[in-house]
Amino acid sequence: MGVTDIAVDPNNPNTIYIATGDGEGGSLSNFVGGIYGSGDSKSIGVLKSTDGGSTWNATGLAWTVQAQIVTHRLLINPSNPQILILGASDGIYRTTNGGTSWTQVASSANVNDLEFRPGDPSTVYAATYTYLSGGDAQIYTSYDGGINFNQSSFFTGSSRINMAVTAAWPDLVNCVVANQQSGLLGLYFSDDAGQNFYEYFTGDCNNNMLNGDVTGNGCSGQGNYDLAFAMSPANYSEAWIGAVNAWVTTDAGDSWNLANYWYDEQNPAGVPVVHADKHFIAFDPQNSSTIYQCNDGGLYKTTNDGSTWTVASNGIQNSEMYRISVAQSQPDVVICGFQDNGNKVFANGAWGETRSGGDGLDCAIDYTNANIQYSTYPNGGISRTTDGWATNTNISQNIPGQPSGSWLTPIRIDDNNPQIIYAALDKVYKSNDRGDSWQAISNVFTGRPFRHLAVSPSNSQYIAASTFDSLFMTNDGGNSWGLVTFTQQGTYISNITHQSDNPQIIYVTLSGYVAGEKVYRSTDDGNNWSNISGSLPNVPVNCIVQEKGSTTVYIGTDLGVWYRNEFLSDWVPFNTNLPTVPVTDLDIYYTNPVNQIWAGTFGRGLWRTSGWVGINDPEAISSSFTLFPNPAVGEFEVIIKNPMLSVKQLSILNQLGEVVLTVEGPLTQDGKINVNLDGLANGVYVVNLITNQTPVIKKLVVSR
Repeated sequence: MGVTDIAVDPNNPNTIYIATGDGEGGSLSNFVGGIYGSGDSKSIGVLKSTDGGSTWNATGLAWTVQAQIVTHRLLINPSNPQILILGASDGIYRTTNGGTSWTQVASSANVNDLEFRPGDPSTVYAATYTYLSGGDAQIYTSYDGGINFNQSSFFTGSSRINMAVTAAWPDLVNCVVANQQSGLLGLYFSDDAGQNFYEYFTGDCNNNMLNGDVTGNGCSGQGNYDLAFAMSPANYSEAWIGAVNAWVTTDAGDSWNLANYWYDEQNPAGVPVVHADKHFIAFDPQNSSTIYQCNDGGLYKTTNDGSTWTVASNGIQNSEMYRISVAQSQPDVVICGFQDNGNKVFANGAWGETRSGGDGLDCAIDYTNANIQYSTYPNGGISRTTDGWATNTNISQNIPGQPSGSWLTPIRIDDNNPQIIYAALDKVYKSNDRGDSWQAISNVFTGRPFRHLAVSPSNSQYIAASTFDSLFMTNDGGNSWGLVTFTQQGTYISNITHQSDNPQIIYVTLSGYVAGEKVYRSTDDGNNWSNISGSLPNVPVNCIVQEKGSTTVYIGTDLGVWYRNEFLSDWVPFNTNLPTVPVTDLDIYYTNPVNQIWAGTFGRGLWRTSGWVGINDPEAISSSFTLFPNPAVGEFEVIIKNPMLSVKQLSILNQLGEVVLTVEGPLTQDGKINVNLDGLANGVYVVNLITNQTPVIKKLVVSR
C-alpha cells in the first residue's frame, strides 16, 4: 500500500515511476511492534507505468518485503528522463535506462531526501537520516549527476534533514534540521551549490517550529516523523516549514510566523486551521500562490498564499485504522480508532465524531447498549459515553496513580457482565462500574506497558496480557499470573484471543518477517504451544478474532484476511473484493443465522462482508450448496451461497455407486458451477462435492 514518492516523465506524462513502501514510518510500526521509523509498509522497489497509471510493471529495482527496505525520495532528471535517482534506507540507487537496470551508488546511509540543483541536474544533493544511530545526519553533494557523493555539511546532533531549492536562486540550498529530540536544531543554507553550509537560525526551546506549541516554544517536537520544507519557485525569500503546524517566512528566514495551526479550539493566533503532521509541502510550479500540503488528514490546497485552505482529498477512502468495535444490540454501528484522526462512529449509514482528536486507538461498544461506548487516546487516555457521544467522561483519570500506558492501550468489556471493563497499562486494571473506579489485578511485570489484552468470553477468570515479547496469563482473575515467552528475534506479539467456549484454548499472533512464525495455539492454558502458522505468507499478522459458537479463527495480515478451523489443515484466504492492504483489526456482528465480519484496514478504511452462515458447521456447509434445476434436463448448476466455500472436484455417482462423471476444479465461476449432463440416462444420482471444507453430498434427479 505504501508509496513514498512519485516521478513523472516531463516529456511524456504517461510515464510514471513510484517508489513503493512508506518511508515516513512510526504509526503502524508502533502499533504491531518493531523499531520506530522502520516504515509502515516495506518497499518492493520502483514500479513503472507507461499508460498513465492504468497498468504497472516492476523495474530492475525490486525487493521482497522481507528485506524491510523503505524508500524516501525519487528524482527524475529533467534533462534526461531516462536517469532516475532513488534515496532509500540502504543508500542511493541510480538508473540511466528508465529503470531497466539500477546501480547502487551509495550503500552506507539511510538517504531521506534528494534534490537537483535547479537548471543543472548534474548537481545532486542528498540528505541522510540517523534518528536511531547517534544523531549524525548530513548532506552529501554530487557534481557528476549522482554517480559520486561527498559530504558537504558537518552538523552536530542532527537526526533528520529536509532540503529545499528554488529556481529563483539556483545556487541556494536551504535546509531544516531536526535534533535527536525531534525538535529544531537549526536552519542552514549553502549559497555555493552545496559546497559549504552555514547556520542562519538556531533552534532552541524558545525557537522551535517543529514543536506543536502555537508560539513555537518547547524543546521537543515531531521532526523525525513529520518534516517538510519548501521554497517558492518565484521568490527565494519565501519558505515554508511543516511539522505539527506550518510556519512561513517572507524575509529569507529573518522572522518566522505561524501559518496554520492544527486545532481549532486552541488557536489563539487566529490563523487558518489545517490538520496536523505535515509530511510534504509543494508549490505549483506555474503559480506560486498555489501551495499543496500533505498531512495526516489528507491533501490540502491554498490558492491565495495560505490565507485560506481547502481539503483536496475528500472522497479518497484511505483512512488508517488501528482498532474497531462492532455493536451487537443493533446492526451497522461501529466505532473505529483512526491514525491521527480520532475515534469516529459509523451509524445509520454515516460517520460521526466522538469528541476526540489526535490518534484514535482502541475502542469498544457495550454489547447490551450501543449508546455506551469507549475510546482511547495515546498512552492510556480512556473516554466513555453513555449517550452516543453527545457527552463523554474521561475515565482514565480514575485509575490509581494515573499511570501511562502504551501507544495503543488495550481495553476490553467483560463478556459476562458489561459493567466490568479492563484496561492494560503498566498493570492490568479492572473496573466493576464501567470505569468510575478501578483496581489493579496484576503487578508491574517488565517495566514496559502492556500492548495486548484478552479476557475469555466463557470464563472471565482467564485473562491474558502481553508486551511485544512476553505473555502473562491468569486463570484466577488476577490473583496469580504466569509468564510465557516464545517470540524470537524479529517477531513481536501482535494480538491474543481465547476460544469462545473454552478458556484454556488461546491464540497468539506475531508480526515481523520470520517465515513460519505467525500464529500459535495452546489448548492447556499456555503450558504447551503449537505453531499453527501453516503456509501463511511471510508478512506480519496484525490481529485475530475467534468466531463464537465455532472453532473458526480469522486473522488480519498485511495481505488481507485468512481463516482456519478444525476442519482445515491450513489457512484459507478470505479476501474476495477486499483490497490487498494491512488489516489491523477484525470484529464480528452476530445475528441468527448470519454472522458478518468487519475489517479495519491501515490505508483503505472500513470493510465488511455481506454475511454468511458459519463455515464450521457441516450442516451449514451443506446448505450453502444448491443444485438448480433439480430435476435437471441436460445440465444443472451448483449454486454456492457462501463466498468462503469453493469446490475442488465434482463427481456424479449412479445408484450402484459407480462414478459416471467427474469434473476437476477449481470450478467456481461467480458463485456457480455449470455441469453438462450429456450421456446420462434418466434416474437418481448422487453429486459428490469435494470442497475446501468438508465433502458435500447432494441428490440429483435427471429427467429428460
